[in-house]
Amino acid sequence: MTTDDLRLFLFEDAGPATHLAIAGELTGKRVKLSTGDTVEVIEPELRGMSTWNTLALLNVAKEKLTSGRPVFSSSSPTGPVFDPTSAANLFVGRIASRLYESARNDGKSDQERAMNWAATSLLVNVRPLLGNPIFQQSVGGLENVAISDIQVNPTSCRRSGQEYDVQIAFFNTQNTLFGLTVLASTVDVSDVVPVTLGNTRVFNRR
Repeated sequence: MTTDDLRLFLFEDAGPATHLAIAGELTGKRVKLSTGDTVEVIEPELRGMSTWNTLALLNVAKEKLTSGRPVFSSSSPTGPVFDPTSAANLFVGRIASRLYESARNDGKSDQERAMNWAATSLLVNVRPLLGNPIFQQSVGGLENVAISDIQVNPTSCRRSGQEYDVQIAFFNTQNTLFGLTVLASTVDVSDVVPVTLGNTRVFNRR
């Protein structure tokens, strides 16, 4: 998969920002767009806004995979004998497209807000994940990884009453014997801008 293939796959151009995450409150007003659609008006909280471009994420992935550090590949477990550009394209294409689809919601319920925050945080802070050799090995190589499911459940220890555990499970598309590698985070949505509590946890499940 080339960069042009990825751009066409995601229906994106090379503009400075193709995605936007907004934290805010509904004003109770509605406006009509030039397309004819009527949408609710949001009063945004600037500290909870993020913009990004998927092709920029791809550049981050390429940078990490060509940084000179050993990269695990399921096709060649003993060394980085694979095309890092192709691996970056496949990783970004599979992961980003699934997160974009999962976040296509109104963002009104607590569960939706927690999932949207966790998905956005994963995309914006993807560098540590790409550069972690243990994660690469646990999923059987970045060129084969995809998201299995995203689960949102109330956390067992609640203070504000609006804390949720968000689990993003990854699987190997070529070998199901790898099982699932889960990234779990606890998100508190009691404020207009959600916050991640503590560190992200990593574990495996079948």
